[in-house]
Amino acid sequence: MLSSNKEKPNPTQPTPEPDKAPPVKVANANLILKIGSKGYEVQLLQQKLGISPDGIFGSETQTSLKSATGLISITLAKFESAKSAYQSTLSKEALKAKYEAAFPITKQVIALVEFEAYVSVYRNGNWFSTDLDGKQLPSVTFKKTAQVGAVYSFDYQDPSIVIIALPYQVPHNVYRIPQNQSYNKIRVKASWIK
Repeated sequence: MLSSNKEKPNPTQPTPEPDKAPPVKVANANLILKIGSKGYEVQLLQQKLGISPDGIFGSETQTSLKSATGLISITLAKFESAKSAYQSTLSKEALKAKYEAAFPITKQVIALVEFEAYVSVYRNGNWFSTDLDGKQLPSVTFKKTAQVGAVYSFDYQDPSIVIIALPYQVPHNVYRIPQNQSYNKIRVKASWIK
């Protein structure tokens, strides 16, 4: 019988263990992070802000947080929603400023396209879209290049909407829209007028 020259494993020799992974860090997403805070949660916040993650909440972190969210303290759980809401507000403010510059109050505007708009009437200190019998007020159609009216205000929920006082209520020669008389207004998309 031939003997095998293969080496048999030595049962006394320990088998090497695979490298152990470092323990997983778990962040407290509800911890309020502010000036003076330190640790892993601050590092995660700093990474979200795109700044050096040293784990110390100092003035640089506060400035970056305020720029991104408008806040000076926050939790990780609320960061994304606060950032989204703040950026949306900034976008609306920029849009509002753009339209206010293009359409200053009392500016006389003309139609760029043909459009139809529903009238609201000012009665007893309030605006109504119905007549005294509760019926919908009629709409008005403006042809392209027609005089529309004078800018009255803006819809700040949707800054692209301009509120126009109709021309037969606000004469062309006034420099200020009269506040204490009855007149009509319409809502107009800024892209419809110039």
